Amino acid sequence: MRTVALSVRSALLTYSALILYIVGCTSADVLLDSTSFDVAAVDIDRVAAADAVGPPDMQTGVSLDAVISFVDVQTTLDTSVAVQDTSRSPEGKDVPADTGDDDDTSQDSGGIQTPFGMIIGDCEQLLSEIATESPSFFFQTVDFDGSAFDASELSVEGIEMFQEDNAGGSSKCTEVFSYEVLSRCLEASLHKTENKIVYDAQGPLTDYSLATGEASRIGVSVTRAYKGPILEYTLSDAVDLLEKKLAGVNESSDNVSAQDEWEKQVLHVWTLQADWAVLVSDAWLILESDYQADTIVLVTLETGTNYVTTNACNE
Repeated sequence: MRTVALSVRSALLTYSALILYIVGCTSADVLLDSTSFDVAAVDIDRVAAADAVGPPDMQTGVSLDAVISFVDVQTTLDTSVAVQDTSRSPEGKDVPADTGDDDDTSQDSGGIQTPFGMIIGDCEQLLSEIATESPSFFFQTVDFDGSAFDASELSVEGIEMFQEDNAGGSSKCTEVFSYEVLSRCLEASLHKTENKIVYDAQGPLTDYSLATGEASRIGVSVTRAYKGPILEYTLSDAVDLLEKKLAGVNESSDNVSAQDEWEKQVLHVWTLQADWAVLVSDAWLILESDYQADTIVLVTLETGTNYVTTNACNE
C-alpha cells in the first residue's frame, strides 16, 4: 500500500466542499471555522478518478474510503499550516528547537524563521518521506516579510547559486529560494548545482542536489505553477506541468551517474495563489502512477512578495 500525506491549508477554506469531502465525515475534530484541523494520509492506490464536488473546477479525485488516518496539526492564527513541534521536554512543555545553524534561522512551533521570512509547512513530515519508496505531496507557505529582495540575506550556498549561470529559463529565483527553503526543511547542505551534476546520458537536468546525513543525497527539480499575472491557471495546465516535469525527474534519476546519484527527488513547485496550489494537488491525484514514481511533490505558496515566482529577484 502506498500512502501520501495530504496537507490541506486552512487558507484554502474557501474550498470548503473539497475539505468536507476529504475529512468532513471522518473526523469529529475538523471545524472549518477553527484554527486547527486534520491532515489526511491517503492510500493513493485507492484514489479514484476525480469526483465532482461542487463546481467542476473543484474536483478532488479523492474518495472517502481513501482516507485512512489522521494526524492532528495545529495551525497558526494567520491560517497557515504550522510545522508540528516535536521539541518537547519530558514534562510536555515546549522547548526551543536546536537547528545547529549559525545563521539567522530559527524554528518554533509556528514554522522556521529565516532572514527573508517564515517557512510554514510540513518540514518534519517532508523529512520523514525521504527514506520511503512511495510518492508524496505536500503544501507549504513561505511568508516573506514584504521587504525588497536582498541577496545578502541568502546563505553562502544560496549566493553561490544566485551568482552562477543556470541551464536557462526564468528559474534562477525559484531555484535559489528552493535551496534556501529545502536546506532548512531537510537539514541538508548543497551537494552540486545544475551544471555540475554528472549524467551518463543526455536528457533533462535536475536543478541541484542536496547532501543529508549519512552521505545520502536528494535531487531537486524546481518549477512554477504560474502563467503570468493576467492569465488564468487551469487544471489542464497543472496536469500538463506535472506530467512534463515528473517525466523529466524520472529520466534524470535514470541518467544520473553513480558518483552523483540520489536516493529520491523532490519536485518543488512555486505558486502565487492558493487556488492554483489546489489545482496542482488535484492534478497530482489523477496522474498515472508511472509519473508519480517515488517523487515528493512540494507546492510552496509565496506570500508577502512575488519576486520568487515571477523571477523578479533576478532583474
